[in-house]
Amino acid sequence: MATETTQDKEQKKGLLKKYLDNTFGDEGLRTDVKITLTNETILKFVTAVVVATGLSTATYYVIKAMFTKA
Repeated sequence: MATETTQDKEQKKGLLKKYLDNTFGDEGLRTDVKITLTNETILKFVTAVVVATGLSTATYYVIKAMFTKA
């Protein structure tokens, strides 16, 4: 079992401080987020929406068939 040295602890504190400094600015939470949309990303999103719609429709009809009398 490895013991954590004082240097390791200080390094982790430094990384946490750097992360927090990058997240919180003088005016509060930083919200400068960049989203890059590529053709591949858009295609994956559209595919996910189509699949989710199909699955929810199929689930609706299965549940409807289970609880209705024929």
